Amino acid sequence: MLEKMNLKIRLLTILSLVFFLSLTSVITFLTYNAQENVGNEAEARCLELADKQAAQLKGVLQVGLDAARTLRDSLVGIKKSGLEFDRRMLDSLIREYVVTNPEFLGVWAGFEPNALDNKDAQFANTDRHDKTGRYIPYWNRGSGQITFQPLGNYTTEGKGDYYLVPLRSGKEKILDPLTYTVAGKEITLVSITIPIKYKGKAIGVAGVDLSLDQCKAMVTKEKPYGTGYVTLITDSGMIVAHPQEDLMGKNISELGLGKQYQEVIKQGKTRLLTHESAVTGEISYLVIAPIPLGDAKQPWSVVVSVPQDAVLAATQKTLHFSIMVALIALLAVSVVVFLVARTVATPIQASVVSLGRSAESVSTASREIASSSQVLANGASEQASALEETSAALEEMSSMTRQNADNADQADNLMKNVSRVVKEAETAMEELKLTVEKINKTSAETAGIIKTVDEIAFQTNLLALNAAVEAARAGEHGAGFAVVAEEVRNLAMRAAEAAKNTADLIEENQVNAQEGSQVLQKTDQAFSQVSGEASKVAELVNEIAAASKEQAEGIDQVTQATSNMDQVTQQVAANAEESAASAEELASQAVNMNKQVLKLAQVAEGKKDHDASPSKPEAPVSDREKGVAQGRVLRGPTQLDRTALPLDEDF
Repeated sequence: MLEKMNLKIRLLTILSLVFFLSLTSVITFLTYNAQENVGNEAEARCLELADKQAAQLKGVLQVGLDAARTLRDSLVGIKKSGLEFDRRMLDSLIREYVVTNPEFLGVWAGFEPNALDNKDAQFANTDRHDKTGRYIPYWNRGSGQITFQPLGNYTTEGKGDYYLVPLRSGKEKILDPLTYTVAGKEITLVSITIPIKYKGKAIGVAGVDLSLDQCKAMVTKEKPYGTGYVTLITDSGMIVAHPQEDLMGKNISELGLGKQYQEVIKQGKTRLLTHESAVTGEISYLVIAPIPLGDAKQPWSVVVSVPQDAVLAATQKTLHFSIMVALIALLAVSVVVFLVARTVATPIQASVVSLGRSAESVSTASREIASSSQVLANGASEQASALEETSAALEEMSSMTRQNADNADQADNLMKNVSRVVKEAETAMEELKLTVEKINKTSAETAGIIKTVDEIAFQTNLLALNAAVEAARAGEHGAGFAVVAEEVRNLAMRAAEAAKNTADLIEENQVNAQEGSQVLQKTDQAFSQVSGEASKVAELVNEIAAASKEQAEGIDQVTQATSNMDQVTQQVAANAEESAASAEELASQAVNMNKQVLKLAQVAEGKKDHDASPSKPEAPVSDREKGVAQGRVLRGPTQLDRTALPLDEDF
């Protein structure tokens, strides 16, 4: 997938993905830690709130409990004193508790028949007494003012549990809320009851009443995290205070939570649970904090419920903010990465185009060099063949020159005997005439050969100049070839000079031959002077012999120069072949460079299925060029082996 993308998109994709994954990991880690920290903080806050609510309620209930205990102790003390006391005095004492404690709904006391002062019969149906005459005062502020009313239903099961339960158990008891008629109004209240014992026997009960609305207000005013709530539950599981009033007065067992809550309440320790709230229907933290009072084994409990979503709301906001910031950062990074990728990719693409053009130019130049080198090699081969033919002709001319020298020696011997054999001299003169004619003919032929040698030297010089030009075009690869071309040029100039010298000698020989002809003519005209001129003829013959020797030596020099020229020409051909092979290698490397440029272009532009464009057709290669590419060129009977240098596959 990535291979088909260009460099800019690939960099943008990879770097953006890495940044996104890193940012996601960091946000996930931070969010997890934040949730954990917030959860721990929420748990601690809920525990703190539950303990605070429990402490506040305990403070209120403890005041009532202490007041009830103090009232009990006062009544027991009066009972134990044995002194006469007036029930009106006791009424004032009890009323004072209500006056000094405005949070109390009422304070009361109740005694068994004749248990207080054994005067119940005297007070039957009197003011502040019922028909039994028992001492049952109840001072309250149910009407808004502190008023008195006697206790009612204190002997009736259920309604009279506020009196009967502590009396029978002999233990302090905070009763479940009950509805009682106070100052003519039905009021739900909480009674804190203390049994009054005298001589180990319960003779009555002292109590303090608290309004349930007061307890409820203390509890329900708290709304932790805005949507949480606080519940007050009695030791029996009755819901005393709850934001849903229809649940108040019900037992938690009716909500299917009885066993779990009862177990926690029985332990008397603060506990944190998780449950589905009956109020909100959400998963919530639930903290149960006990309110231990008196000698109650199962205290009342404060329950704080907080939805987890409310607790984690701040974390969710942080998460959403982090995600928004991450997206903005990702967008910003993507823009930066795109700009950087474009900055990086644009020069690469330009370089790819430039490299492609350079590779094409190198390939074209290498083909031209190979072609020129092949032409030069062919010319050098032909020149070498011509030089071999010239060398053979020079060897033949040298043989003829030596033969002339021998003939001159024979003529000298004949001239010595001229006086003795005139006829033989005439015959010899005739032969000499023929010989002179041959010399003229041979000299003419030699002059033609020398002219040919001079033309060859001139052509060689031109070829050397052309080779130097081609070497200059080849640049660094043609440096060695330029040296060879210069050497060939020097040899060509030397060959031309030698040919000129030989031509001079031949011209001199022709002059001598002409002079010989004149001598022959004079000999014909004045044969009578043969004897006198014989010595002169002998001298001339000696000069001819010497000239022939010099001519032979000159021809030997020309032959040697021609041989050297042949060797140089062969070297030129070999160098041309090597240049052609090097050019082919350069062309191959240019092809490889084109492939690498294509790969680089695929990296920069992205690999596409339709990118495989056909390459340009190569120029047809002749058998001769194929031979050069393989490092072998046939030239006459000679075969030169050349091994191509290994190509770098990663050029």
